[in-house]
Order: sequence, then C-alpha cells, then structure tokens
Amino acid sequence: MWKLAQGLGAVLAIAALDAGPTLAQQPRTGGTLVVATTNDTPDLDIQKYISSSQHNALMPLFNGLVEKDWTADEPFHPIVPGLATSWSVSADGKTYTFKLRQGVKFHDGTPFNAEAAHFNFQRMTNDKHEYYDAQAGSTARGVLKGLKGSKVVDEFTFEVELSQPNAGLIEAIASLPNYYMHSPAAFKKFGKDGIGQNAVGTGPFKLVEWVRGQRTVMARNDDYWGTKPYVDRMVYRPIIEPAARAAALKAGEVHIAWDLPVDQVEAFKADKRFVVHMRGIPATKVIECWQASGPFSDRLVRKAVNMAIDRKTLADVILKGTAIPATQLYGVGSASFDKSLPVFEKYDPEEAKKILAQTKHPNGFEFFIITSPENEPVAGALQAYEFVQANLAKIGVKMDIRVRDNAVFGETYMRPKADNECVTFDRGYDTDFILDMGYYGGQCVPNGLNNQCFKNAEVDKLFEKAYTAASIEEWRKLHGEAQKLIIADSGSFPLVHGLRPMGALTSVKNWLPAKAWLQFPGNAWLER
Repeated sequence: MWKLAQGLGAVLAIAALDAGPTLAQQPRTGGTLVVATTNDTPDLDIQKYISSSQHNALMPLFNGLVEKDWTADEPFHPIVPGLATSWSVSADGKTYTFKLRQGVKFHDGTPFNAEAAHFNFQRMTNDKHEYYDAQAGSTARGVLKGLKGSKVVDEFTFEVELSQPNAGLIEAIASLPNYYMHSPAAFKKFGKDGIGQNAVGTGPFKLVEWVRGQRTVMARNDDYWGTKPYVDRMVYRPIIEPAARAAALKAGEVHIAWDLPVDQVEAFKADKRFVVHMRGIPATKVIECWQASGPFSDRLVRKAVNMAIDRKTLADVILKGTAIPATQLYGVGSASFDKSLPVFEKYDPEEAKKILAQTKHPNGFEFFIITSPENEPVAGALQAYEFVQANLAKIGVKMDIRVRDNAVFGETYMRPKADNECVTFDRGYDTDFILDMGYYGGQCVPNGLNNQCFKNAEVDKLFEKAYTAASIEEWRKLHGEAQKLIIADSGSFPLVHGLRPMGALTSVKNWLPAKAWLQFPGNAWLER
C-alpha cells in the first residue's frame, strides 16, 4: 500500500491552497522522523477505535486485506491490495472471496494466512469468541452488520459471507483501519487485555516503545512485504494543545506537526523554514444531539438551531479561512461531496426564533456538549463551539461546553445519552459509509455507531436499497439522495468543512498530506 503512486492525478480545486510537494530529489535512508500528533491512543488495539487520531498512531504497524493509498496525489485515494492481492464478489453480492498475499509474517514471526484473517473477523464480530471485545464489536458492526460468517477456504483463500448484499463493503474496509489484522499469536501470548499494550501487526514499522501520553516509537520493519520506509525510526508525539505543537515545530523538536493553530497559519506560510499544506479532508465539524427523546427529537427545534448558526463568519473570521461553511455532511475530500448544495441552513436568527416559538420550547432551552478538541483535526475546535454558543444565545438557547479527555468522549459517543446531551467531533472518513454508520435508524448506540439515534424511515429505505446496488456509482447516488433527506430533516448540526493546515520542516522530503483523515508520513525521508 505504501508505495507512492506514480504520476500525479488531477486534484481538487482546493489543492491550490497547498504549498506543493517536494518529491523530486534523491532519497536518503536513515534518521528518525518525529511527528507531532493531536492525540494519543488509549491503547494499541487498532480494531477498537473510530477516531482518526488513534488510527493514525497505529496504522504504520498494521495492514488490512484491502487499503487506500494515502500517499497518492489523486482526487480520491484509490483502493489498493493489502494483505489480499485480489478479491471478488459472488453474483448475488453476498459472498466476498479474498486471495491472500503469501509469504507475509507478523512482527512476531508467525505467518499471515486465511486462519489469521478468520481469527480477526471472528474476534471483531462473534461475541462468543475468546478474544471478543465489545467496543471493537460495536465499531465493526458499523460496516459488518450484515456479516453472516467468515471461513477459511484454503491456506491463502478467505471468504466473507453476508446476510444481504453490500456494494460498499470493499470501499468501507479499505478506508477504516478497524479491519486491520492483529497477530493471533499475540492474543494468545498477551491475553485479551494485554493486546492493548502490545501491537503486533504486519506493517512497515514495528513497535519499539509506547508510553501513553508521551510517545509511540516505531522501527523500520526490514522484513516488510511491501516498499520499506526510508527512515530507521518514526516517533509519534501526542501534543494536544495546538500552540504547543506549533512551538515544537518552530523549535525543530518535531519534523511534522498536524493541525496548526488557525491564528499561526499565515506566519508559518511566510517562514521559509516551513512548508504548509491545506489540502482539504473529508471532514465536517458537527454537533450531534440525542434525538430519541428530549428537545432534539423535534425537527423544528433542530431546524431552528441550524438556522441560528452563522457558518460563513465561523469559517472566514473565527477559523481564519482554514475551513469553509458546511453545506452537507460529506466533507470536501469525499467522493460524494456535492458541489451543487447550498449552505446547510441559511443563517436567519429572527426566523429561527419564530420556528422555535412553534415548539414546546418557545423561550429556548438548555443543553450541553461533550467535546474533546484533541480528537478534532478541523482546526479551532473550542473557538468554533464558543462562537456557536454565542449564536444560540441570541435565540434563547443555552449551550454548555464541557471539555473532556478522549477516553471520556469515546465512552460518551458509544452509549445512549441524556435528553439534553450532545457530542462534537469531525464526522467523516475517506468513505461514503459515514452515512450508514451515523444515520441508519437500526443502529442506535450501543448497537452501532448512530450516536444520536437519528431515525428516518425513508433514509433507511435508501440505505437498504444501496446494499443491493449493482455498482459503486449507484450506491453513491442512493447515499446522495439519503443525505438530502437528512439535511431536510435537520438530522445533525454541521458547522464547517475543514481544510486542515499541516506543517513540516523543509528538510522533510517525499511527504504530501493525504486529502483524508488518515495520514501516512512513513514514506518520507530526511534531508541531511
């Protein structure tokens, strides 16, 4: 997967903001690449998480059956073979067969084969499995809810059987590292709980050291089956505060810093020691509130809240052009981003008051958000929510902001919520499956990833129809229709689409940020 795509494809118009790649020099091997990330991972079990910040910290250690090439400079990152060299689907769309790569070993020296793939799929989906984890299972069901079973056909042929067709399966498991492969032997050696401290995959890097909250140290895997990294080591340093990340980059303590603070982007651009990229990602900053009961169960309440948010000022002034006003749920980097859609809801606080007056809350109401800014790559999270807080106060709605660490956020996301409880995050992945994960009525938490329990029968029908789509194009069209219904229903509170400012020292070569949540800097090399 990690081979840089040859030839540069067409790019999104937004890429004009990018400072441009530095790819045409003779590579140098050796050295240690230090990356300042936005957040640490609570443990090393890649199958448990939905957060890109956690996936990014673990992805270099693992591989999936199929993957996206996050290094390709193309409009949308292509699906490429991973641990499977090829795959096919039966005529009824229910059985996927994977031909597996031979000669691959996990970092502990044990072989990857169909037995290992079967072990991982069962671990993710079978609650009777010895090493089943409830959080990993809930996350996996976001895509594999229709899984009927998996089986070993022969040593290097693995089969997945679905109870119903799903045309988006390959797209989804290629985009989501939740479906990457652990070493079965590592589970047996370290136990169900110990696997979270011992990452054993097949990836281009091996784990050397993990100190929670401080660093993840990786060494080049010289036995890697694919293109080997140039650097000897890569270190991920979680630096939660954006200003502290920027300071570390200025001081040369790190080579790359993700998500620069919005008020420092222009200064970094003007300094010849740095390269700044703003390529756009498929991310939409959202507030998502419990809709099974309480004030947000009323569509008119949701519509009034949406109309009270001044998205243009938020993007242009508060976030200083590092984002654009949200027009939809899909982000700029998604293949399904619809350029024809207007802003999600026209800003009109006076009309919002009139709509609210028609509800059970004519004088407003109170609610709170649980936010974990380190889990939100779209820059300026707290500034954004404080601005929205002020917007809503004008129509009599009081929003309390409660900042919590990422572990608390993750627990809150995955459970039913109080009537006045919401979570904030950056919704989206490099797959259109985000709508199914977040808006399918039959998958309210804790039985899926619909964290706000949004329900719309017509939307569900479109999702279900998409599962039997004859092509990915038809699948996308049906999801686009579903999105328009969700927008009409004010099914969420999208704020902005992020452009994600990323900074690096000019000594970092062969690194161009992905137009995606997931980032793989492990192909970079360091100038002497």
